[in-house]
Amino acid sequence: MDFWKKTTQNYIAGIFIFLPLTLVNAARITNDNTLEFSLAASSQKTHFNFSSNTNEVRSDQFGINWYENFSPYFHAGLEVGYIEMSQINNAITSAQFTSGEYIGLLLRFLPVESPFFTLTLNLNYRYTRTEGKSTNQETLFSWDNALLFSELQFQPTKHIGLILAAEYRLLDGVQRDSGNINQITHFKDTKQQGYRLGINFNLNRSQTIRLEWLDGYRQGVQVNFAHKY
Repeated sequence: MDFWKKTTQNYIAGIFIFLPLTLVNAARITNDNTLEFSLAASSQKTHFNFSSNTNEVRSDQFGINWYENFSPYFHAGLEVGYIEMSQINNAITSAQFTSGEYIGLLLRFLPVESPFFTLTLNLNYRYTRTEGKSTNQETLFSWDNALLFSELQFQPTKHIGLILAAEYRLLDGVQRDSGNINQITHFKDTKQQGYRLGINFNLNRSQTIRLEWLDGYRQGVQVNFAHKY
């Protein structure tokens, strides 16, 4: 966990450097340097693998992310959001219902882009933290996850697009309990592979609504509303 702690500390420090630069550049947007801003909501199920057992984890998430186009082939951005999480079969009462925030770094590469077909390669990093309380007991969850995925987008018509994505996730986290029970427990994900199937509804040249079905290391649905400036 020392590696992840140092990585997280360096990442958060970098946020305060990168974010102002992003906002300054966004004020100088041209046709060749656009800003993509989106709202995302999801309801999903996954599993955390502790040393002695595996817990089913359900979560509802709402977030904001934005990308800046640094070149036609490379986009980078940030994400922040709110998460509510439940683990009914967790033995610690304060760990069964928690809520918190996440923050992440988004990197997107576009080796192939055309009016009918687009291939993107993405590398994302996210840090999540949630807390829960019960009588004489508190629980803090914190975890890092790195996500690598490739995404194919097909545009058969002007207003409808189809999406197929393959994902690989690495997750490393810790549950810290304090109160009547004081302990630290580490957990990882039970699966690393996942995929997404989705459809884009292009309202116009700058606004898109995306609906996706998730399977693999997580199962659920997510919806995204994006606007390009």
